[in-house]
Amino acid sequence: MDLLQVEKALKLNKENIEAVRSEYERKTNYYEREREELLRLKSLNMQGVDMDKVTVAEKILVFNEGFSRFYPDVIREAIEDIVSGEDKLRKEYFGIKDYDRFRNQEISCSYGYGPSHGSVVFSVGYTRDYRENGLNDVERNACLYYLNLLLKSEEFRKNAKSN
Repeated sequence: MDLLQVEKALKLNKENIEAVRSEYERKTNYYEREREELLRLKSLNMQGVDMDKVTVAEKILVFNEGFSRFYPDVIREAIEDIVSGEDKLRKEYFGIKDYDRFRNQEISCSYGYGPSHGSVVFSVGYTRDYRENGLNDVERNACLYYLNLLLKSEEFRKNAKSN
């Protein structure tokens, strides 16, 4: 092997090693995320909740910024909207914002937009498909079940899916 062939082989070898590392990291991340989700689902199952309703609701509801700043009034507003059939959640999300020294100010904003002042610290809304198509009665019941569990159980909130 002359020097040119050795250098080309070394370059190819390095590229192969990087490709294997990259694939390993990608697959490891995938399986770690899958494991986290499975552990979350296991915890929910162990709580004895209706997993069929939970699964349906988690395809519909979106909670931005997680539950660290969970605010019950926002959840109650979402429940009221679903029960009334007004379907405001198809056009806007409900949430709370912090602005300057003022915390927990309730807001509702159109999807894709935020408040003109401050930042959203917790919100609930629908995924795009359900904003466009609306909810049937089975889906409404599942969402009401899920939202009421959020209000009732801190343990459920720990395992609830936040985006």
